[in-house]
Amino acid sequence: MTNPMTLAEIAKNAYASAQTSGFYTGENPRDKVSVARHLAGLHAEVAEVFEDLRRPGPVLNRVFFDGDKPIGFLAELADVVIYAATIAEHVGGDIQAAVQAKMTYNATRGVRTDKETLS
Repeated sequence: MTNPMTLAEIAKNAYASAQTSGFYTGENPRDKVSVARHLAGLHAEVAEVFEDLRRPGPVLNRVFFDGDKPIGFLAELADVVIYAATIAEHVGGDIQAAVQAKMTYNATRGVRTDKETLS
């Protein structure tokens, strides 16, 4: 088994792969319209997670394969993480430090009181 990548490594590798595939090339990372288009793409990835969740009897805690392609809820959720990390790398952000800062802050927050559920 290979060593797991850090979130920072995932961001760098995903961004390099996206650029190799023709994404982000020639874009100004400070152009908010360009970044907004990528956020719309991220939203589409989240919608794919919801679509998988709506399928009858989804198994949420494992990745399935269609040939060599990872599929299913967890694979779609991975796409969301990859896409978000790629956007962060594009704008020059340190997504790993941002996640760590948010987790540290979230640990100080009180108990959740809104208990709405998805039905």
